[in-house]
Amino acid sequence: YIVGVINGTFTINKRSITVKADDLSKTYGEEDPKLTATVTGAVEGDTVSYTLSREEGEDAGEYKISVTAGENPNYEVTVVDGVFTIKPEEAPAYNVIRLSGKDRYATSIKAADELKSLLGVDKFDAVILATGKNFADALAGGYLAAKKSAPILLTSDKKAAEINEYINKNLKDGGTVYILGGEAAVSDAALAGLNNSFDQQRLAGKDRYATNLLILETAGITNESILICTGAGEKGYADSLSASSTGLPMLLVNGKKDSLTDAQKNFLTSHSVNDFYIIGGTGAVSEGIGNDVNAIHSAERLSGKARQETSALIAKTFYPNAEKAVIAYSDNYPDGLCAGPLGYTLKAPILLVKDGKEAAAAEYCAEHSITSGYIAGGTGAVSDVAARIVFSLPEDVEIVKK
Repeated sequence: YIVGVINGTFTINKRSITVKADDLSKTYGEEDPKLTATVTGAVEGDTVSYTLSREEGEDAGEYKISVTAGENPNYEVTVVDGVFTIKPEEAPAYNVIRLSGKDRYATSIKAADELKSLLGVDKFDAVILATGKNFADALAGGYLAAKKSAPILLTSDKKAAEINEYINKNLKDGGTVYILGGEAAVSDAALAGLNNSFDQQRLAGKDRYATNLLILETAGITNESILICTGAGEKGYADSLSASSTGLPMLLVNGKKDSLTDAQKNFLTSHSVNDFYIIGGTGAVSEGIGNDVNAIHSAERLSGKARQETSALIAKTFYPNAEKAVIAYSDNYPDGLCAGPLGYTLKAPILLVKDGKEAAAAEYCAEHSITSGYIAGGTGAVSDVAARIVFSLPEDVEIVKK
C-alpha cells in the first residue's frame, strides 16, 4: 500500500518543457520509493531525464528529484532539484477475534463476556433470554438489547443451569431478565435458580409476530427508522440476522403472505418514523407486503442476489464509516444471533459468509480498510480461510480465540 504520494512540477526554459512528478510513492516494506512522471513540451530530439536520490544520512523520508534537459540547442541545459518528504505509515493493524464456545449456548456467553468488556461494566443492568432452538424471538429482541445495553443469551431446559449461573454472576442485583416468548420457547423450568432479586419480565404473544410487537413496544419506539424483515419458516433468519446490529426496531412479518396483519399495520401507522427499509427481495418479503408498507410510508428495499450480498448491502447502507466488522455463518443462525449487541456496540455490521462465498464481505471490508473485528462461532461455521479472506489477514497473523 502507498505511504505517501507527492506531486511536483518542474519547468525548463527556454521552450518551457515541463516534467510533472505524477506519483512519488513507496510500498510498505520496500526500501526505495517509485517515481512516475509526465513530460510535456518536448519535441523530437529533446532529451529529458529525471532521477530520484537520497543521500546517506538524510532523513529517511526525504528524497531529492533531479530533472535534466539536454542537448537540444533550442533551450539551455537546466537542472532543477526538488526535495520532498514521504509521510511514513505503519502496516495495517490486524486484530481478528473468534468468539466460540462448545455449543451455541456457550458461544452466547462468550459474546456476552466480550460485550461486557466493550461496555466497561462489571455487571449488566439487563439481559435478554431467548430459546436456542429457533431464531425469531432472539432477533426480535435485538432492538431491546440495543436499548438496554444487554446481551442476548440462549437457553434451553438442558442448558438452563449453565446459563442461569452466568446470569446470577453477571447481572446486577435488581436487574431485569427479559424472557422472550412463551413457555414453549423458554419454560418456567429453565428459569429455576435465577436470583430472586431479579425482575423477570416475560414478553410473549400468541405467535412470533405478536411477540415481536410486544418486544418493540416494551423497548419504546422513538423516531427511528423501522426495518421490515421476514420471520417466516425455519430458514428466514438470514436478512434479519444481517440487520440485527443496526440497533433499529425490526418488524418481523410473514414474508410469504400477501399482506400485513391488522396489528402490524396499526403498529406502523401509530409510530412516527424517519424511514422504512424492507430487508430482502420479494422471495423474503412479498410484493404485497411491500405494497402495504409503502401505502403507510415510502420504503426502500435492500436486496442482493444472495444472502451474502444482501448483508453487504445492509452494511453499506447503515455502516458507511465502520472501522470493524463481525462475520457470521450465512447458513445457520445460532452464533450470529448473539452477535447483534456486539455489532451495535462496536458500530460494526454483521457480514454473512461461508466458504466460497466471502467476496461481498471481503469487498466491503477492503473498501472501508477494515482489518479488525470478530468471528461469531467456531471453524465449523466460519473457517479461518474464510475469515482471512474477509479481513485480508496474512497467514503470519494469528486469529485470537476467546
